[in-house]
Amino acid sequence: MKRVVVAVSAVLAVVVVTALAADWRFLKPVVEKIASEKTGRIVTLTGFRMSLLPLRMHFEGLRIPEALGARRTDIIRVDEAEVQLALWPALHGKVVLNALAIRGGELYLMRSKDGSANWSLPGLPIPSTVRTVSLDQLLVFYDDRKDDVVLNLRVGRNPVRATAKAYPVFTEIDGTYRNSRFKGNAWTGSVVSLRDSDVLFPFKVDASIGSSRIKAEGTLGDILGDQALDVTMDASGHALSSLHPFLDVPLEATAPYSLKGRVVREETKYTLSDLAATLGKSDISGNASYDKRPGKPELKAVLRSQSLDLKDLDPLLGLDSSAPENPALDRKSPRKPEVAKKVDMDKRVLPNLAFDAATLNTMDADITFDATTVRAYASVFDNVKTHLVLDDRIFKLAPLDFGYAGGQLNASLTVDGRNQSVRAETSISLRKGRLNRLFPDVAMMKRNTGTLGADIKLKSQGTSLRTLLAHADGTMGFAAAGGELSSLLAEINGNDAAQALGIAVGGDKKTPLRCAAASFDVKQGIATAQALAMDTPDTFTRGAGTLSFADERLNIRLQPEARDKTIATARLPVTISGTFAYPTFKVERGALQQPGVTATPASTALIAALLPLVESGYGRDANCSAMLLPDPTAVHENAGSRRRR
Repeated sequence: MKRVVVAVSAVLAVVVVTALAADWRFLKPVVEKIASEKTGRIVTLTGFRMSLLPLRMHFEGLRIPEALGARRTDIIRVDEAEVQLALWPALHGKVVLNALAIRGGELYLMRSKDGSANWSLPGLPIPSTVRTVSLDQLLVFYDDRKDDVVLNLRVGRNPVRATAKAYPVFTEIDGTYRNSRFKGNAWTGSVVSLRDSDVLFPFKVDASIGSSRIKAEGTLGDILGDQALDVTMDASGHALSSLHPFLDVPLEATAPYSLKGRVVREETKYTLSDLAATLGKSDISGNASYDKRPGKPELKAVLRSQSLDLKDLDPLLGLDSSAPENPALDRKSPRKPEVAKKVDMDKRVLPNLAFDAATLNTMDADITFDATTVRAYASVFDNVKTHLVLDDRIFKLAPLDFGYAGGQLNASLTVDGRNQSVRAETSISLRKGRLNRLFPDVAMMKRNTGTLGADIKLKSQGTSLRTLLAHADGTMGFAAAGGELSSLLAEINGNDAAQALGIAVGGDKKTPLRCAAASFDVKQGIATAQALAMDTPDTFTRGAGTLSFADERLNIRLQPEARDKTIATARLPVTISGTFAYPTFKVERGALQQPGVTATPASTALIAALLPLVESGYGRDANCSAMLLPDPTAVHENAGSRRRR
């Protein structure tokens, strides 16, 4: 019995050794037959070898035709191909390729508009995992009529010795995508990591897409797995629109752009560092990260800019940058006689910008932005600093601080989107803004050296900007000092305002505005004037009335009082009514002797709170405190005595 066991063991050992040592080339006809039956194509080989440890198959002269029995171009012609399979999964009927290598050959891959593809081989077992792929001396032609892609790849050895060690493979790329041409060169490693390989694939690309040129260098790991990425990019072009349709966002023609930076991907997180980008006259730099974490993505960024012109961003936002920035302020051509025309009294000025609370739940964000200069169409902002936080559907913009029109603007905004009807709260303060910089493109305002201030605090609830203002509660205050009154009035509503208010306050083209202040209490979208006063050398004017944000209507009455009683007949009350879009100014010619609005201690206190917004700086010579707060007659007498001296 012992001899039998020894004999059997010896035979088995011989069989195993023979199996391990054999190259199994005699299986070539069997492999061809099985492959032909499985694929429905006549598969031929000029050579075949196999080893068991490791489980590796080597094919030579592999040919797979277009269709069974067809004499057309083969879809696959490979000089040599080698596959290394994982043994344990193979014993359980699962195909896992640890490595696939192709050396020499041509692939012709085509897909029709209906989605049928010539590479569809239904009987061929599909690998559940392909870990690495290496290609050498291979031509790939890809024609996809469904996605409108034509691609040519020529893969070979890198002919340049200086880079051959780091990048042994050289690939030429050219083709079209939706009739847009692309071409370029790539220098890569010899092994492409697809999944679970822990092998980094080095690459360098120099390509052109339309008028854009893109350079990139870095490493890529496990394309079909965790996609570990570390790449430095340098892209530039005449317009971002040249990237369409490759960048699946239709863009209008933009200014020339450039983009440099490093992108690193680790698991679900993308990190952008050393960003340096320009678009037209705008620039931006800094660092950012985007984490596609489970549940809700998170965006973080710290960005800086020396100069940012929002007009450069119009094509990205779908806006028409060729339209006049503000036709009402265009004074480059002489005024034409006004022609009476039918007006739409239902026209709205406040935009009906809808708020979708659900959009506040798409991600969390924490963004800090610092800019030296920001140009927002006709306005220029200096030293912009802001911090944006979006956390659990609560959006906060605090602070939002910047120099504006020579002054300082400080603002904050909170939007709570935890309910369908969002809650919003804002605070805006402008101190000592210069009028000539508020209207930089208006010739008649360039010599207006006055200052403007504002203090606004509002909170509301609604589904759009219009409904938020229609239900707003809070306060609004405005103050102005210095400058020429008539030029400012002309910008409010053209000649109508200038003429009507000119009659009331004795205004002409050179009437100086000493001071003006207005304070409103806002309840449910109705702003009621608590204090309203304006001072010129000849007239002191007080007013009262309301502004309605719900229907955008005005109801303001101004009562002037002449400094010099001998010209009192020229001082007539004015009512301002109509809508925000079409205000009307009416002189009350029968109301000359009506008494003016009496200042109360409360209104005096409100005006006093507004004066620091304009006093000192350009408003210091106006002495607003002395002119607006005391009794106007006393101010007139003091001013008159100074003139007499």
